[in-house]
Amino acid sequence: AVNATAALAFNDNGAEFPSHEEQREIAAGFRAMSAADFDKIILTLDGMLVWTTQPSAAECELIEIGERLFHCYRKDKFG
Repeated sequence: AVNATAALAFNDNGAEFPSHEEQREIAAGFRAMSAADFDKIILTLDGMLVWTTQPSAAECELIEIGERLFHCYRKDKFG
């Protein structure tokens, strides 16, 4: 429901989620501020890990991110 609400859109073209190009721009901004040199981050919630299932190899290939980048080693969870 939130993604379908125009008033809550956060990108120029009204997409429900940033385009790949917008994601690359956002990730570049995070990387510039990241002491850990994170280069694939597009959204953060301070101090919170949202658990997910491990993405498949095919899903990772599609979005051009390795499976291991979804794993939090400190909490031993995917997120």
